[in-house]
Amino acid sequence: AAAEVMRAHASHAACAGWLAHAMNAALTTMKHANTAYQRHHGHSLRRANLRNLAMAAGRAGVAPVGASDGDGDGDDGAADAAPPPAPSNGAPGDAGKSFAAMSLASSAKQEEELEKQLEEDRKALAAKVEAILEEAETLDQTVNALEALKDEMGVGAEDLVGFVFESVFTEDILKDDEVKASKPLFERLQKLCAKRKTAQTVLLVCIEGLCGERYEEELLKRTPHVLKAFYDHDLIEEEAILKWADKKPKGEKKEVGKKVKKAAEPFVTWLKEAEEDDDDDDDDDDDDE
Repeated sequence: AAAEVMRAHASHAACAGWLAHAMNAALTTMKHANTAYQRHHGHSLRRANLRNLAMAAGRAGVAPVGASDGDGDGDDGAADAAPPPAPSNGAPGDAGKSFAAMSLASSAKQEEELEKQLEEDRKALAAKVEAILEEAETLDQTVNALEALKDEMGVGAEDLVGFVFESVFTEDILKDDEVKASKPLFERLQKLCAKRKTAQTVLLVCIEGLCGERYEEELLKRTPHVLKAFYDHDLIEEEAILKWADKKPKGEKKEVGKKVKKAAEPFVTWLKEAEEDDDDDDDDDDDDE
């Protein structure tokens, strides 16, 4: 019997250790993924995901990455398995309800701490991007420094595009022809991305934030002109714009996306009509042949 108890304890410890490792790995991945997307473009971690993961961590007794597990053994971030609930003299379900309430309270705190850490990381990365753009003297220096920062912070190239977008473009994007001036930089940054189409999608969602949130008063009505500037300078292709316009906005920034796409309708219509004219011209050429 003693041997069976020992084996059961060993099995429980192994399971708890594996789950702690898996949860911490998941939290680390989420932390790295939630960089520029949280700030600009609708691909950020959703509160529901954070809540579900935090609740799972609470049930398993797993602390977020970088948090103290409170046991004083120096292995912060690798939490111990949660102790079983204390016996209850009440109804049979009282212990389970009490433990569930404790887990919910713990998960809410973990969610808050994780979101706070993510926001601090985002601000730190944004400040470093700003510093690079101000201090670098040549385009090569700028791109090399940004690429090194990307590797240092563990973010994707697409995320980097979003941070640079927010650092570069202001409400004067059209007055000072900021798009033309920044074209060489964004062309180089797009080459760092695995797919150029993905980088273009990031730019489009950044434009949503620029025209529909950060500088709504100044730029919302001028959204067609902003889009045309990126289109004219070959930073966003027609196909990407049309696909973006047809996609129904979702997520926390859904309302922002709706009003920007509504404002963009004149330019999108112009693109579609131009495409139809091109098709008609091609048909005429075929008939002549």
